[in-house]
Amino acid sequence: MNTVDANKVPPKPKRFLTAYNFFFMHERALCLGPSSNNNETSQPNSSTLANANNSQSAAQQRANTKRKHTKTHGKIAFLDLTMLISKKWKGLNSEERKVFDDLAKKDLE
Repeated sequence: MNTVDANKVPPKPKRFLTAYNFFFMHERALCLGPSSNNNETSQPNSSTLANANNSQSAAQQRANTKRKHTKTHGKIAFLDLTMLISKKWKGLNSEERKVFDDLAKKDLE
């Protein structure tokens, strides 16, 4: 046996994403999308929730390679974005939240 192979540590498995992580990714895409003009009052409707439900699994979205550096969008500061999205998360009703809970359960499997 080669000593290099014996000392090699296998990579750690990636952590699963929570329902809030999926909601954050979905809302961030809505806020920063090309057609959005920083519309902070938008509420998720049935069509946007259906699009979130039909998205690829998180395991397929996350690649094993590092992301290349991209310039910031300049539309909204990260702190403001997180405060906005967290307020929306707290205001979701149970049926809207269920979509993101289901996505999180799929990612856990």
